Amino acid sequence: MIDGTVIDTRHTQLYLLRQFDLICAEQYGGALFVDKAIEDIVCYERFMPDLLAYWGVADSVIKDFMGFYQLHRWREEVLMESEWPYPGVIELVELLAGQQAVVALNTGRCESMRAGTLGSLRRFSPNAFSCEWLKMNGHGWVNVHKAKRQALVDIEYQGAKVVAMIDNEPSNLNILSDYGEDLLLLHADTIYGHSEPLHSRCVSGSEYDLSVIEQWQEVVA
Repeated sequence: MIDGTVIDTRHTQLYLLRQFDLICAEQYGGALFVDKAIEDIVCYERFMPDLLAYWGVADSVIKDFMGFYQLHRWREEVLMESEWPYPGVIELVELLAGQQAVVALNTGRCESMRAGTLGSLRRFSPNAFSCEWLKMNGHGWVNVHKAKRQALVDIEYQGAKVVAMIDNEPSNLNILSDYGEDLLLLHADTIYGHSEPLHSRCVSGSEYDLSVIEQWQEVVA
């Protein structure tokens, strides 16, 4: 629930396009992406080849860029320089943390990325993110569903009751449709792009709107 749920990956996609220009512009006769802005990144990163083709980029350049992208995507310095959260999400984490709620991060990122992930997130809120409640994927980059389910078990073993899980990938939520009838499954409808239908237990939304929570607090106060 980090990439595409907390972090707006478009910023990293644009950052790496510009880095590619800086390093490879001479090879291709000039910068290729200097005119691109965040609004031009209209798809999740796995669809980058299709987006580049739509922009008219040659197949050979697309291949070179995707190799560059895979090489640099998860480097700690790239995370620190490029990652940016969706509007409202950090404020939501801080609001919940301020009410003594546990905000755990359940991510498919591999364990070796723990330090870089925490370092990047703490740029936006130094105290809201805890190593203790950051659940990484102990299987590397595979078995994400298994890792996410196990993370919920681990969180409850640590003494917290899991009341909701937010994720941008429907499959990560659907696989948990049998995990306790009280668990809220919340779909962050960002630019991930998917064809898998959401389970009937899932609720979908596209904004982190704190005003709704504040209004609810006023009603129950």
